[in-house]
Amino acid sequence: MQKSEQRQNLALQAFFNQMVQATTGSDKNPKPKYKNLDDMYNLDDEKANIRHAFEGLPVKKKKADINELTASRWDEWKKIQKERRERNGRKV
Repeated sequence: MQKSEQRQNLALQAFFNQMVQATTGSDKNPKPKYKNLDDMYNLDDEKANIRHAFEGLPVKKKKADINELTASRWDEWKKIQKERRERNGRKV
């Protein structure tokens, strides 16, 4: 756990360095590559992985990608529409 906290401190220093150096976009409008520290290094995820390795605790699931979430909701909506049409006696 101490090493993961040391890594977070190193990541914080790297984050501040990249805020100055590592940018995307044009020279006129440079934007930082990472918006916050958790995009670069997430201490909670690292601790969960360590605990999983040593204690066997389950690893947190990562957030679903917005595209995957949208696609799954769209599929559900189409399924609901199809069921409604069949219930109302319309052809699909």
